[in-house]
Amino acid sequence: MSSDLNYRLPPQSVEAEQNVLGVLISVFQSVMGQISGLKPEYFYKEGHKTIYRAILDLIENGQPIDTITVIDRLNTLGEADNVGGAYYVSGLTQDYSLTSFSACIEIIVEKWKLRSIIELCNDAVMSVHEAEGDASDIQSGLLDRMQSLEVNQVDRLKPASDYTSDVVEKIKSIREGKVAPGIPTGFDDLDSALGPLMPGYFIVIAARPSHGKTSLALSVSKNIAKQHPVGIISLEMTADSLLLSMLAQTTKIDRQDLQNGRVTENDLEIIQSAQDRVDKLALWLDDSMNTNISPTLLKARYAIRTHGIKVLIIDYLQLVTDGTNSENRNSELQKISRALKVLAVKEKICIIALSQLNRGGSGKMPTLTDLRDSGAIEQDADIVVFIWRPEQDNLPYIPAEYSHEDNEETSNIGLISIGKHRFGPTRSLRLTFLKHCTSFENYTKLGEIPF
Repeated sequence: MSSDLNYRLPPQSVEAEQNVLGVLISVFQSVMGQISGLKPEYFYKEGHKTIYRAILDLIENGQPIDTITVIDRLNTLGEADNVGGAYYVSGLTQDYSLTSFSACIEIIVEKWKLRSIIELCNDAVMSVHEAEGDASDIQSGLLDRMQSLEVNQVDRLKPASDYTSDVVEKIKSIREGKVAPGIPTGFDDLDSALGPLMPGYFIVIAARPSHGKTSLALSVSKNIAKQHPVGIISLEMTADSLLLSMLAQTTKIDRQDLQNGRVTENDLEIIQSAQDRVDKLALWLDDSMNTNISPTLLKARYAIRTHGIKVLIIDYLQLVTDGTNSENRNSELQKISRALKVLAVKEKICIIALSQLNRGGSGKMPTLTDLRDSGAIEQDADIVVFIWRPEQDNLPYIPAEYSHEDNEETSNIGLISIGKHRFGPTRSLRLTFLKHCTSFENYTKLGEIPF
């Protein structure tokens, strides 16, 4: 069977290529905005690649596009005879369909992607046979090249009218209660500060070690997964450890007691009930600890398509790599944060990435300045949430500028600062933190922190 594949014609559509070239030569002004990103190598026939390069040359030099100028350019390049001469170029303009132009571009790109997949799979087979690197190196290279196929898309500017009707219809549907405006976190004050989580959002939750990043992420995911599918990619904790924390949050039993089996018969009944509730959550976990961004993106896309994931949590950003062993960590994080933002937008999901701040600056609320050592995370993030638990920094009282009253004790208080909000104001709030079961809860007292 494999020998038969070697003689099969690669995926291609000469007719689609001819139509695109015919339209470009005949009515270029009508479609000039639709070829952004369409590259010569996407064409299958060498002659069509050459003709398209000639058209791009004319565009770059500000010359008009028509049969005469294209043929003249091909003659100048010495390529006219190689593409079939003036007769072939003129023939392209005799029978074309303007209405199917966009569809033909999509066909050309799709066929190119299929040919590229064949090529990279063949290269992978060759690398295996020639022992060029170990299995993980070959797999990483294959995933990187697969990812590049997603990047090489043909995009074009569209008129605002292509979008406005959808936007207005969504407003009407929300007003009429037909659809929810977004996904709530389940924390009243946090939802008031952030608004609902929306498709395309890239949110960063940042804190110093042991201040509750994972705990808050688990609390949020537990709330959301009651109604919307959530995915968690953990690069630090196993699925067992995450679920142990989630059971502690659900039962309010001390996490250490659960871990060590120090539970009563009554506790076991509570745990069983909590398991039933957790099992019903639309929650998917990955603890493979593969830190390379390429397989992480592919796993995310698979989960989105297979499970309908609406919110994806990554714990945590500083453990992700781009697989290049770059000495410039900031540059590497810039690529990673940009890839995650693009994923959120393209797949219409909300991505929440946890970010670990260094221990320097303890004893105060973190700010965006503490995040700026982490590449372009601040620039790519739509929202940045900081967590600070003064109790963790051994402060007996809430600092005066954050407190509600004199000598307010720090026990069970998590201070939250919205350091950046691309779509709203920055502000601060409180959550209750139950240390024994690592659970964040709605704050039980009224009022907002005055900072």
